[in-house]
Amino acid sequence: MESDPRSRSPRLLVLGAGPAQLGLLEAARARGLWVAVVDRDPAAPGFRLADRRCIVSTEDEPAIERLVGALDIDGVIAPGTDWPVAVAARVAQHAGLPHPISPQTAMLATNKLRQRDRLAGAGVPQPRWWVVGSEDPPPEVGGPVVV
Repeated sequence: MESDPRSRSPRLLVLGAGPAQLGLLEAARARGLWVAVVDRDPAAPGFRLADRRCIVSTEDEPAIERLVGALDIDGVIAPGTDWPVAVAARVAQHAGLPHPISPQTAMLATNKLRQRDRLAGAGVPQPRWWVVGSEDPPPEVGGPVVV
């Protein structure tokens, strides 16, 4: 006999168990969510707040997709991190789960080169920048700079 899915706690998959994810993990626990946490570091501090520890890289998209199905996940999120935001958005879309941003928006938000190109195309002023190692010779560099 199957249990009523409405009688169980919502199931959240969080990409990352480091210090940047602790606030969200504490909030999820306080709200009674069942939480699975993905991180490649078995000693990550967020695992202490997880119902299920998943020692997997937050960049291993195929493994994360399998976890979503195997654990009957209702939502996936990548708080306090950069690259896994796009992974979470794509996995949510493939699984038919709601997500606050589309995979396209996530890619723009996490890929600095695409972000800069899109801003330039929209006429948004931005600091001078270039790709290190590109075919073009680097410009004269004066400080301050961000690398």
